Amino acid sequence: MAGIVYGAIRHPKETVLLSIFPVAYFAFISNFIVRNDRTFLPLAAFLFVLAAWFLIELPDKFRTLQPESLRKPALAILAGLALVALAQPISKTIADARSLETVNSRETARVWIDNNLPPGAKVAIESYAPFVDPSRFAVQGFVRMIENAPEWYSEQGFDYLVFSQGIYGRFYREPERYHNEKSQYDALFEYFNPVMILTDGDYEIRILSIK
Repeated sequence: MAGIVYGAIRHPKETVLLSIFPVAYFAFISNFIVRNDRTFLPLAAFLFVLAAWFLIELPDKFRTLQPESLRKPALAILAGLALVALAQPISKTIADARSLETVNSRETARVWIDNNLPPGAKVAIESYAPFVDPSRFAVQGFVRMIENAPEWYSEQGFDYLVFSQGIYGRFYREPERYHNEKSQYDALFEYFNPVMILTDGDYEIRILSIK
């Protein structure tokens, strides 16, 4: 944002050219009901260029700041702001690296399903659910389990439903915004019988039985 503001003042033509797509795309994705990290990827290159432009030119402005006594404090403040800006992505990168070394419920649920569900069972899974071996079970995938009403799964002969926090969790984190989606998941959770709930690695997987 600072890069856009600075560029609009100092280099308006170039900034408008660089900003057309990111501004239009941001307005477009703002209307999405569900967004994830990948949604923002098309913005990244443009934002990096604008930010780099701002960060390259700003120190030069500070070096010629008048009076001269303000230059060192201004550069020190700039360095401090840069460290603060880097702190969050660095900590997130470290946390993500650690999470890759931690076994979460997608793996433990995969093992539990293989060991405990009867071979040939018809299993519905949604996105980000654990792998369910199609050579052992009749597996059908859905983006979100709320694509269908609870009764539909019974009518279609499913035996088990496997829910993933990666999908339903986002609706429970913002219940006021996603009231309808949360209510639909609540209806599914209340309609079917919980067989196993795993929370390893702070990632929840729910396995529900229809019978």
